[in-house]
Amino acid sequence: MDPVCLAFNDYTHQRLSFENVVRASWANHRLLKEAEGMTRMIKLAALAACVVAVVMPPPESSGMNTSQAVVTAAQVNGTWKNSRNEFKVLALGKNRLKVQFYGTHEYRTAAGPGANTGELSGVATIEGTIATLKEPETPEGCTITMTFKAGKMEVSQDGECGFGAGVSAGGSYRRVSNKKPNFTEE
Repeated sequence: MDPVCLAFNDYTHQRLSFENVVRASWANHRLLKEAEGMTRMIKLAALAACVVAVVMPPPESSGMNTSQAVVTAAQVNGTWKNSRNEFKVLALGKNRLKVQFYGTHEYRTAAGPGANTGELSGVATIEGTIATLKEPETPEGCTITMTFKAGKMEVSQDGECGFGAGVSAGGSYRRVSNKKPNFTEE
């Protein structure tokens, strides 16, 4: 029970015994009526505070604090794609995800069509709805951040990840399969 409600219950029981003493000692009827009116107002104020505490949602359920939301393995496992790229994700437990990325950048030249590619795999850490994959071996420190939202995965890339020209992991992805992905060995 909410602390305000507990205080209201305790206060009500204490006031009932106090009112008996007040009634016995106050001879003036007008003062007794004023005291009863004050007691009712205090009780109503405490009751109102109790109702507000019970009715109002906590901050995290009202959407103000999403860092405490959590995704399950069933919500992240699978293959995620956008128009050019693909992520394979598998929850390993203990706030870790196995992640594999394959991306392309297609272009045309006078000699004909061409494409650049990029690959990255590793173990990401996940806190709440945000997973981070860091590749410390790249010169500029590649960091891939994946944010899981209702059926979507938003990805941002910081630093150079050693992909071919024009290839980036950043963007919006949708899950195309929720089956356990098959990872290609490097």
